[in-house]
Amino acid sequence: MAAPAPGRLGLKPRTHNAIPTVVPDPRDRWPALMDLTMASEYLSLAPGSLVAFLRRNGIESVDVGARLRRWRRHDLDALIARTPAIGSTQPARVLPKMAEDALAAVERRSFARSKARRQRTIQ
Repeated sequence: MAAPAPGRLGLKPRTHNAIPTVVPDPRDRWPALMDLTMASEYLSLAPGSLVAFLRRNGIESVDVGARLRRWRRHDLDALIARTPAIGSTQPARVLPKMAEDALAAVERRSFARSKARRQRTIQ
């Protein structure tokens, strides 16, 4: 059986005479400052995971009033842009303050362990 001719089954051939439209950036619907719920939706993270991720990367919230914390969309975008992808050979950027805090925490734990060992040997 031969293939039906175009238009024979009531189907019209496609024409591409559509007027080009400007596709808006989907990020434009997000405000410049976001609360925890909105920021977690923006980055598709649970609120607790988002807070830990932001603290680890040194992103501070903006204080807009009594107990109101907001995060800048610009800061969130910059954080995602500098976070390496899984399998990437690019090393993660560590902020100097974070490195100092991590080193201080390791030193405190080490000191506490050595102090506990000394006390056990004395007894």
